[in-house]
Amino acid sequence: MENKTEAPKQTMQEMEFELKQLEIQAKRAELEDTKERLAEREMKRETKRQRGATNGLTLKQMKDTDARIQRRCNHKKGGNGLEALANGQGDDAQYAVIKHQMCNGDIWVRCLRCGKTWKPVTEKEFTVDGKLDRAAMELADKEYKEAVAFTTKNVQSGSIQYRFSDGGEDFRNKMANVTLR
Repeated sequence: MENKTEAPKQTMQEMEFELKQLEIQAKRAELEDTKERLAEREMKRETKRQRGATNGLTLKQMKDTDARIQRRCNHKKGGNGLEALANGQGDDAQYAVIKHQMCNGDIWVRCLRCGKTWKPVTEKEFTVDGKLDRAAMELADKEYKEAVAFTTKNVQSGSIQYRFSDGGEDFRNKMANVTLR
């Protein structure tokens, strides 16, 4: 009795052809997988770049907002009503500041109303493309000295002082972007 469902026998040449076809399909699938991984990686890079740009813009806007609030503030205690609270327009003779003496002897001053921090200036902060903006540096130094002289009943805090071989210049440069927040 013969089995009529038996598949016709493939020749060796047909099997080799089918094997080559399958190898080609496997290579195509592997190529597609590689393309997808590369596209996904590029998409992640673009997402990180966009997130970085967005974060940078947000930080710039926050800095601009802080600067606007700080310019408006007179840094004094007291005042009446919303104008005094929202715009930092105190009417007391005392200033609403805290003072802290750093480990190198520098005194930092922070307004409790607007958050502005005054600290000794460094040339590095006012040097752009190798050029020192002396006028801006002198203005910031004048503002710092005025802030240190602000009258307040708040007690100055401090830390243990160290002697620095460079007079604390390296410490000031490293702390340039730090505030008393």
